Amino acid sequence: MLKIEHLYKSYAHTTAESIPILKDINLCVPKKSIAAVLGPSGSGKSTLSKCVNLLERPSSGNIKIDDLDLTHLSEQDLRVHRRNIGTIFQSSSLLSLRTVAENVALPLRYLGVTDQNIKTRVSELLDNVGLLDRANHYPDQLSGGQKQRVGIARALALKPKILLADEATSGLDPESTTAILNLIHRLKNELELSVVLITHEMDVVRQIADQVYVLNTGEIVEQGSLHDLILNPQSIIGKQLLPLNRPQNIPTGLSLLEVRYQHHPDQHNYWMSNLSEHLQHGVQLISANIEEISGLTIARALIGIPAIKTNNAINFLNNNKILSMQEPHIPC
Repeated sequence: MLKIEHLYKSYAHTTAESIPILKDINLCVPKKSIAAVLGPSGSGKSTLSKCVNLLERPSSGNIKIDDLDLTHLSEQDLRVHRRNIGTIFQSSSLLSLRTVAENVALPLRYLGVTDQNIKTRVSELLDNVGLLDRANHYPDQLSGGQKQRVGIARALALKPKILLADEATSGLDPESTTAILNLIHRLKNELELSVVLITHEMDVVRQIADQVYVLNTGEIVEQGSLHDLILNPQSIIGKQLLPLNRPQNIPTGLSLLEVRYQHHPDQHNYWMSNLSEHLQHGVQLISANIEEISGLTIARALIGIPAIKTNNAINFLNNNKILSMQEPHIPC
């Protein structure tokens, strides 16, 4: 398990004042779980990534793997325990003059592992990522997705407990991205990894995350399980994960409500007809979106009801486990 507690990171400035980059970051990633850290450029994602693998020492706070606090270790001890963190980079960072097998073997050679043990371990890793038949190829003979698979194999060479994926799918085509994410998902279960996924890609979060941490100007501004955020009508990130088309104008006297709920394809959802019957008035379906996200089918809809019945409708929907909130008025 990875746990980050009250992490701050600042850099010295020429004026002798420090510039805060990360402020009070708290994050917990259990085994066999994937936490996506999402944010725009300049939000602090890269700095957080460097702090997680201790390439940058935090100004204060703690980074723990299981019960071991890495932030207070000596440089010598840190070199040993950093092996518990495997990193996948945005570009695979493979050495062009070394074969796939030689690239994967690098961490093992630095540790002085015997040739026979290296051969066995590299074959095992390449087989696990589906590239055993490419062992003697060079990086320029591989596709972008294959290079990232080699990077994943190398990151797992020392049997880490934490896998840090820093923009690992950036620049890949959609098919390769899905393949890499499926591989990471499988490996985190098989190897009981805690995975930290640094990304700015919303589709990546939708496909694979268990938890989401939204970073902005160095602070976590929203967090929660992916399912909870998507089902929460007040979640900003939830709106981005499951978008809706909105009308430019709404008729006078009509109120808009956004609803979200877990949709069961094998069950009929009669909430709109039930709501109409309860209000004794028709309900207009303005727009809707139903998608499968991280194993759940989530529905989001925008409905129109008489403004005077807004509170009545919200109470009815919430009592029937349909999460709802009133939309801001859209001027005519």
